Amino acid sequence: MTNPRNSTNSSAVSRPTRGTMSAAEAAVVADVDKASIIRAIQAGKISARKNRFGDWRITPKQLRRYRRRNEQPQSEFEERLIRVSRLLVQAMNEIEAMKKSRARAATDGFEMER
Repeated sequence: MTNPRNSTNSSAVSRPTRGTMSAAEAAVVADVDKASIIRAIQAGKISARKNRFGDWRITPKQLRRYRRRNEQPQSEFEERLIRVSRLLVQAMNEIEAMKKSRARAATDGFEMER
């Protein structure tokens, strides 16, 4: 019978540190590739630690901070496009309301003439 303390358990090697995620897991969450996460760690944009196996471990809090700092602001063109789209929808709604009002007035006027 083997002693469980002496046997090698492959799950112990891949077992994550509690409350952290690997660079690959962080990449999936952040919707970037693993290399981007590693570069961000090396550049000091993400605070991370290496575990005893040499794998980077990142806390969800650190990943959230990184994602907030790296959200790309919309370009000026995109902002203008959104504003114009909203104005267009507003104008279309006003035109539709005027058409209904005109139709009601025409119907009311027609009934009054009888």
